[in-house]
Amino acid sequence: MLNILICSHDDAFRTECAGALMLEGMTAHEVSGEESIAKFLERNGSIDLVIMNAEKPNEEVHRILDYLVQIKPHVRVLLSCDSFNYWNDFFTWMADHCVVTPSEVGNLKDAVLEMLAGSNSDRLPTENGKYAVDWS
Repeated sequence: MLNILICSHDDAFRTECAGALMLEGMTAHEVSGEESIAKFLERNGSIDLVIMNAEKPNEEVHRILDYLVQIKPHVRVLLSCDSFNYWNDFFTWMADHCVVTPSEVGNLKDAVLEMLAGSNSDRLPTENGKYAVDWS
């Protein structure tokens, strides 16, 4: 069973996202921020994917991404944000994928399934939340 870690200060987002992923047969774990993600990863080593919900660009998201890259370099990170402009923040490029999250989790769940299946893993979102081919 796949283990997904959901990191967000938004309780409703974590709950909705976890519910949608559990319906797909995945195990979803929820944490609320920088301190709790560090504690979780110390206790639980086996994580397949981390979903981070970034409400706005801030230093905490940068520190969490940096921390994940250092201690879990092979764990994929999906950044969920409410604005496409968030992806323009150079530091967020440490995430493997970015999705502009609408009011429902459909796009996010599709992106998780694509990432875990290994298909289209090098794609970036366009302004409408759909995917475009990476330019690299």
